[in-house]
Amino acid sequence: MHFSVLLCTSLYFSALHCTSLYFTLLLCTSLYFSALHCTSLHFTVLLGIVLHFSAIHCTSRHCTALLCTSLYFSALHCTSLYFSALHCTSLHFTVLLCTSLYFSALHCTSLHFTVLLGIVLHFSTLHCTTRHCTALLYTSLYYSALYCTSLHFTILLCTSLYFYTLHCTSLLCTTLLCTSQYFSALHCTSLHFSALHCTSLYFSALHCTSLHFTVLLYTSLYFSTLHCTFLHFSTLHCTSLHFTVLLTLHCTSLHFVVLRCTYLHFTELFCTLLHSSAHHCTSLHITALLCTLLYFSALHFTFLHFTALFCTQLISSVLSRILLNSIFPSCTEP
Repeated sequence: MHFSVLLCTSLYFSALHCTSLYFTLLLCTSLYFSALHCTSLHFTVLLGIVLHFSAIHCTSRHCTALLCTSLYFSALHCTSLYFSALHCTSLHFTVLLCTSLYFSALHCTSLHFTVLLGIVLHFSTLHCTTRHCTALLYTSLYYSALYCTSLHFTILLCTSLYFYTLHCTSLLCTTLLCTSQYFSALHCTSLHFSALHCTSLYFSALHCTSLHFTVLLYTSLYFSTLHCTFLHFSTLHCTSLHFTVLLTLHCTSLHFVVLRCTYLHFTELFCTLLHSSAHHCTSLHITALLCTLLYFSALHFTFLHFTALFCTQLISSVLSRILLNSIFPSCTEP
C-alpha cells in the first residue's frame, strides 16, 4: 500500500511554506517505513533533511513546527516501524497514526481517525488564546485515561488523541506508545505552555499491572529540555519510580555532539522529574543524562525561536534497552 498521497493530505501544512515542495516529499518518505529496509541504525541523512526546516515560514506563529516534532522518527530502526501484522479494514488514517505511535503489531478494525488526524495533524485552525496552546497540548500529550492490562490495551485517551474505543487485542507495542509525542528539545519563547503543568504529564489513571512500561511513559512525555516560564514540575513526584535505567544506558552507535544550552535551566526540571539515587544535579550540568537520551544537532528554528538544540535522533537501541530494563513498580499518584 502506498500512502504517499495520503500522508501528504494528512500532513497538510496550511501555515507551512516549503521551497520547491522539498519537505512534503521528504516528510512522506520519513513516515513511509512499511517498505523501508535499513542496513544500519542510522537515519541521520534522511532525518537531517526532514527535520531541518530551514525554509519554514510560520505565519501568525502557528504550531506548524510542533506538528513535525510529534511525527518525526528519530533514527528508529525499520523493524520497529515495519507493520507486518498491521491489518487495516476501512481505515484511511490508521497507518499514519500507528506510525506516529510506533505500533509494530497493531490490529485495527473499522476505526476512523478523521477527527483525530484533523485535530492532531492539522494545526491551521489552531488559535492560541492568550498564548496558551491548551488545545494542542491536550490533544497531543495529555493521556488522561490510559489503561493497560497484560497485552490487551483499551486506550481511552479522552481529550488527548481522541481514540474512541481503540481495542488492540494483539498489541505488542509496550513501550512504543508515547514516543511519538516526545517533544524533547522544544523551546518556544512566544508560546507559553502553561497547560504543560506536571498534572498534564502525570497519569492519574495509569495502571500498569504486568507490563511495567511506566518508565518509558514518563520518559517519553516529559519535556527534557523544554524551558517555559509557566512550566513547573514541582508537584510531580514519582515515589516508586527510579530512573536509574536511564543513566546506565550504553549506546555504542550513539555519538554525542557538544550540548550547548545557553539559557535553558535543567536543574529544577530534571531534579524534580528524575528521582534517581545515582543521579546528581550539580549546577546546570545534566549533560550525561541528556546525552544518554537525546542526540542534539544544531537545528535552529529562526521564526519560532528554537534556540535550544533540537533533538534529531533517538537511537533505537535506547528504546529497546528501556524496554528491556524498565521493570519497575507502577507509579503511585502523588
